[in-house]
Order: sequence, then structure tokens, then C-alpha cells
Amino acid sequence: AFAPGQGGFAMGPRALADQLPDGFGVRVLSDQSYFIEDAVNDVTSSAVLGAMLAVLVLFLFLRNLKSTFLIAVSIPLSVVATFIPMRLQGVTLNLMSLGGLALGVGMLVDNSIVVLESIARCRQEGDNPLQAAVRGISEVGAAVFASTMTTVAVFFPIVFVTGIAGQIFRDQALAVCYSLLASLIVAMFVVPALAGLSFAGLSQAQAFAATRATAGYLRPQPGLPLWRKLLFFAGRLIQLPFVLAALLVVGLLDTLTLVLRYVLHGLWAAVSLVARPVGRLFDLGWRAVEEIYPLVLRLFLPQPLLVLAVAAALGVAALLVSRTLDTELLPDFQQGEYYADMAAPEGTKIELTDAEAQSLIQRAFAGEDFKSTVARISSETGGEGQAGDRRELGSHRTRLVVTLKPGQDPRLVTGQTQDNLRREVEDSPMFQGSGEFSAPQLFSLSTGIELEVRGSNYDRLGRVAEALAREMRRLTRDDGQPLLLEVQSSLRPGRPQIALSYDRELLERYGLTADQVTRAVRIKVGGEVSSSFTSSGEDIDVFVELGSADKASVDRVLEIEVASGVRLKDVLPAGVRPAPEEGPSEIRRVGNERAIILHAEPNGVALGFAKKRIEALVQGGSVDLDDSAVRFAGQASEMEESVTSLLLALALAIFLVYVVMAVQFENLIDPLIIMFSVPLAGVGVVAALIAFSMPVSVMVLLGVIVLAGIVVNNAIVLVDYANLLQSRGMSARDAALAACKIRLRPIAITTLTTLLGLLPMSGWLDPFMPAATGLAAAIDAGLRAAVEGAGLSLTSPSDWPLIGGNTFSLARGLRFLIGGGEGAEVRKPLAITVIVGLTSSTALTLLVIPTLWAWINKRRDKPVTQP
Repeated sequence: AFAPGQGGFAMGPRALADQLPDGFGVRVLSDQSYFIEDAVNDVTSSAVLGAMLAVLVLFLFLRNLKSTFLIAVSIPLSVVATFIPMRLQGVTLNLMSLGGLALGVGMLVDNSIVVLESIARCRQEGDNPLQAAVRGISEVGAAVFASTMTTVAVFFPIVFVTGIAGQIFRDQALAVCYSLLASLIVAMFVVPALAGLSFAGLSQAQAFAATRATAGYLRPQPGLPLWRKLLFFAGRLIQLPFVLAALLVVGLLDTLTLVLRYVLHGLWAAVSLVARPVGRLFDLGWRAVEEIYPLVLRLFLPQPLLVLAVAAALGVAALLVSRTLDTELLPDFQQGEYYADMAAPEGTKIELTDAEAQSLIQRAFAGEDFKSTVARISSETGGEGQAGDRRELGSHRTRLVVTLKPGQDPRLVTGQTQDNLRREVEDSPMFQGSGEFSAPQLFSLSTGIELEVRGSNYDRLGRVAEALAREMRRLTRDDGQPLLLEVQSSLRPGRPQIALSYDRELLERYGLTADQVTRAVRIKVGGEVSSSFTSSGEDIDVFVELGSADKASVDRVLEIEVASGVRLKDVLPAGVRPAPEEGPSEIRRVGNERAIILHAEPNGVALGFAKKRIEALVQGGSVDLDDSAVRFAGQASEMEESVTSLLLALALAIFLVYVVMAVQFENLIDPLIIMFSVPLAGVGVVAALIAFSMPVSVMVLLGVIVLAGIVVNNAIVLVDYANLLQSRGMSARDAALAACKIRLRPIAITTLTTLLGLLPMSGWLDPFMPAATGLAAAIDAGLRAAVEGAGLSLTSPSDWPLIGGNTFSLARGLRFLIGGGEGAEVRKPLAITVIVGLTSSTALTLLVIPTLWAWINKRRDKPVTQP
């Protein structure tokens, strides 16, 4: 029931729909919260699955439950600690901040891996747990701190990025920075402390040891005199009820512990049946890598100039190829819902517009194929503007809201239904050529292509804009399909109007002015509120206007009395009869100039490619601009601003990374060597963009910025340890070889955990989702039939905490774990960029960086000293 004064509806025995009069109902027409909820769940599932894959890689390398647990615990500890500064900064758990956590979930274990690997190596060399923890963290602590600071440094400039990129990535950058700083604290303090703990005694503990110890409380110590024994038993007799209760509780706990131990042993034995063969195969492959890598590195070390030349050639080639790639602002993504806006001639009655809209819906969606894919279609004719709604309104305009059924391919079904609607709109005598399609936007984005045609003469601008729009509609792709869709102009047909031109001599004869005559005509034709009165406490306006018959034609309007005894036609020039004409619908100004805006959407091509074709069209002279100026606006302008801002952020990030490393290594040469790994990542990024046919977008550029901080971590670990070995007396060549052999394992672990942590965001499981969810749904149906046949239910009672009212569903759990793909189009370019770039950079870093470091260190006047 409605609670007056409380600002909303209170939960009561009657639902809101029950309170409506007969014949009324409530139905949700459009709700973006479903998409947002699914997208957030998909990001969460990507983070969870990425963490599971990262832990799996850890176990394959370490083959030790304690070590795997110590490193894996850094993920939840870091994530939970991240929420504190996020709350202080006012960052919510939204699509981008959760994306930041998913992006960093694989990197959260990197520091812990390096620290634990160093401690384990010290233990193998004979140190006790305390000494191993202290020496292990002292050897790699500086490198771990530097690698974390370099990654944080690349995200810091994103906070200052302007344009749409800054709006999108601020929360993501803050989430990654906070989580990495939390992981550094965990690696530097928590992991060394836990590494010194020993769990060997737990597995050797006798069964029911705690129960026997509690029962021993009832036995006196041997050798006591008789009177002491009597006092002992008297005291225990008083405590007997409490002791028996404690004995019962401890006995139950011991029983559960024993059962749990056997269950865990059984599960471990079952897992071992599968894990052992997989582990052996993994060991064989890893052993081959460990044996082959030093041999390959020995071939590279004597040829530094050749290695440097090849690496530089790859970098230059990648740079040249990148200049030919297409560009776009953000990838297009589908939400399973879109809008279709149509317009009838200006002044059309709302009843006629709505009737034509309903007829068009019946014609466009009459097929059985559309009935199985479209959930509902709602229409709104006229209406009122809403917050953020930039569409034109009026009795002649209508909007269709088309919602697709879940489980469909939104991109395919949206294209099919829009093509069908577009054909029907073209064939409609009322809406011909006026169809405009759009979709709910998570971000404040304008139309893909916007052209501003500026000039001083509005009629001339109209002719230029129409000619340019006509030529834009003729542009085609390589396959013959239109290059652009929904090419529309802001120049709309105006309302019919009558222009009045008065005879000034006649006005002076009757003692009137032009303003007086105009006001009289406007009041009598348009009407005005002349007075008001109060009825039942409510003010009611009195609106006065001429009757419809008195203004039904131009002749009747000319008979309107504008003053006592003076009609409108009496003040008009003799022999001139006003005729209806079309007036302008609007006069738009941009930059203090009159302008007409052309809108269009690229048809399956990148925004940059469409922009280049339109530029060629404008510059080719096929359209006579007639002193008009044409410039791009909308997403094309936003793309230029965002790309420029991100490139500046990338340059600042690289500079900050270099400064951090220069402070850490206390020289300028080692940071330059390490920075050479950044262009090596660019080789992989360009190859990925070509292989996956992805244009350069702000998501790709964000991935490049992320790579600038990640790829240097491996080089930092190599160079730092090589410096340590050279300071102990090794030659540069031997120090490089030894450092690479010793650090190969932690580098491989940290790289693979980062890659697998990002893998779910790349959409790698999307092709298998229909088959997997179909199989899970079939299992759910069989399980439900069996359980309900036994008189039971898969739905938990509503009073159960946390899970009350939920129904067990394998398909739902699978969709949460693997993700449904909502909003994945935005995350895929970022994930693919980082995955391929990090892979190529790691492979080349392990060969190029040691070769370059050994070559430069040979030419130094003195050996490197440990900072």
C-alpha cells in the first residue's frame, strides 16, 4: 500500500497492480537494469574464472598445496583491501571498476609469486624458515616494489585523460591501482609471515587427540596422596556436567575432523588420478623449455648487434603497419533492445501518426521468425522528453521500442529486424525515408558520424546539406552494401505558415502598429488565457480563442477584426493575398554560425574508415559546397580528442615508468634497457589487431598503456638479479645466463597467471556457451523431474540466510561462472591487446633484454653494483 509522506510504496499485503482500477495494468516496457546486472555478473564471473585459472597454473608449477594456498590467498586479501580506498574515493562497484579488478586479478599474485619463489630457493639452500623469509624478501623486495610502482605509474595518467575515455576509465584505473598496492603489501608482509609456518604436524596428529586430552582432565596425576585424590574427584564431580558437555562437543569436532581428513584424502586421491598424468605432461614440457631456453640464449648473446637490429626492424614495421589500421571510438555492442524513430509530415495529427505506426508494426513483424525472436514491441507517439533524451518530439513523431528474447544472438537478430523495419518505413507513404535507429547507451555517446555544414545563408546551407546527404547515401562498401545507414539531416520540414506583410500607410490611417495587429491575430488564432477562477480549491484558467469555423481557411482569417471596425485584410497591400508556405523547423547555430547537422551510422565498418571515405567525398569536389564549411563532429571528434589524450597519457606513463626505474636502479642505463621491452609488446599488439580484424579504439589504446607497465616487470626481475650476480663477481655474460635460468620460472608463472586471469574477458568460451548451457539445462530438467517426483523441491526455503528462495540450477551457475557475454564487446579488445602483447613481449624479452644487457655491461668501466 502507498505510504503517504514516506516517499514511496511500502511492502504490504496488496501489490501496486492490485490497487489500480479495473481494466488497468502495469507492464515493464524497457529496463536497462537487466543488461547492467548481467554485464556486472559477467565481469564478476570473468574475475572468478580468471582467478581459478591463475591458481591452477600456480599449482601446476609449484605442485605444493601450501605454496599454492599462500599465493592464492593474496587474491581475496588484495580485492577486499581494495574496497577501502574505493569507498573513500566514492568509486562504486560498476562495470568499469569491476573490470579493473578483473583486469588485475592475474597480476595480484605476481608479487607473491616472486617473493615465495625467492623464499623457497633460500630454504633449498639450507636457511631456516625465518632466515629464508628475511633473505628471500631482501633479495627481491626492491624489484617487486619497482615492478608494482611501474604498473601503478601507467594507470595514474589515465585519471587525467579527457573526453569519453576519461569518463570511462577513471574508475577502472583507480581500482587497478588500489588492488596492486594492496597486493604489494600482502606480498611484502603477509606471504613471508605465512611462509614460515609449518603444517606438517597437522597431518601427523593422532585421531581423537583432543578428545583424549579432554578426558584426561578427569584423571588425577599419578603419585597423589589419597586425600588429594578425594579432593580432586570431589571437585571434578561438581564440574562433571560441564566436563561431559565439553567432552561431547570436542568428540563431535574430532569426529568431524577425522571424517573431513578422510574425505580430503579421498578427494586428493581422486584428483591425483587426473592431476598426476597432467602434471607429468606439464613437467615434460616445462623441462624441455628449461633445457632449450639456455641453448637458444647462448646463440643470441654473441650477436647483440644482429639481435638489436632485428628487434628494431620489428618495432619499426609494427609502427608503420599501425598507421594503416582502421580506428573507432568504442566497439559497438548490443543490449537486446533498440529504438526506431519515425516522423510523419509536420503538423500530422497524433491519431493518424499512431495508426500508421501500429499498421507498420503489424506489417514488419508478421512473420513467424520474428515472433520467435522478438519479446515485445511498444510504441510512443508524441510524448514528453526525458532526461538525456535528445530526440525531436511532436504529434507527427513516433518511437518503437523493440525488445528481443533472451538467448538470441542480439547482433544477428537486431540486424534482421532493423532491415525489415527499414524496408517497411521506406514503403510507408507517411514515414517514408524517416527511419532512425538507436539503442540504449551505457555511455554518453553521440551519433557515429556527424557533419556540421556551416554558413550564413540558410537556404544555401539546405541545398548543400541535401546534396551531401544524397552523395553519402550512395557510398558503398567493397561488397556493394551501403557504407552508411540512417543518413539524416537536422533540416526538417517546418510547419505550414502564412507570412503577413502590412501596408504601413494603411496602418497609419487606422492608427495601428504592426505589433498591435500581429498580437491581435496571434491571440484570436492561437488563443490566450484571459482570466481564471477557483473551483473546489483549484485554480482553473479561462482560455479564449476563435471558433474553428472562423479560422478554417485563409479567407476566414483575413476577416478577423484586429481593431474596432478594422479587419485584417484592411491593413494588407491591395491585390496581395497571403498564401500558406513552409516555415523553418529550426535555426541551429554552431560557433555563432548557422549550421545544419548530418547524422549517419557506419554499416559494419570502422568509424575511421567511414570518416576517410566521407573526407574523400567532400574534398573530391562531387558536391558544390558554395562557400559552406564542413567539419566532423560527434564520435569522430570525440575519437580524435580521446586518442590524442590517451597518446599523451601513454607518453607520460612511459616517462613515469622510466623515472621509477631510474630511482630504483640509481642509474640511467638499466631503465633504458628495460624500456626496450615496451616496443616489443607493440609487435604483438599490431599482429593481434590484424589477426582479429580489430580497429584501433580507445580500449586498444588503454590496453597498450596497461602493457607499458606490465611488460617491464619481467625485464626488471631479470636485470635486477643480473646486477646482483655481477656484483658478486660474475662476468656480464655468465650473470645474464644465470639470471635468466633462475628467473625463468617466476617469469613464466607471473606471465601465465596474468594471461589466464585475462583470458575469460577475451570471450574465448563464447563459441562453447550454447552447447554447454543446453546440456546444463537438460540436466536441470532431469534433476528437477526426479526431485519433484520424490516430493521434494530444488528451491531453498525463503527464511534461509543468503540463499533463501533460490532454485538450484546448473545452467544458471554455468552462465555465472563462464559469463553471458553482455558488454563483452567493450572488454574483448582490451583483453586481447594485453594477452597478445604480453605474450610477444615476454618471448622477445627473454632473448633481447639479456643480450642487450650483457653487451652494454661489457662496455661499462666498472661492474654494476647492487643498489
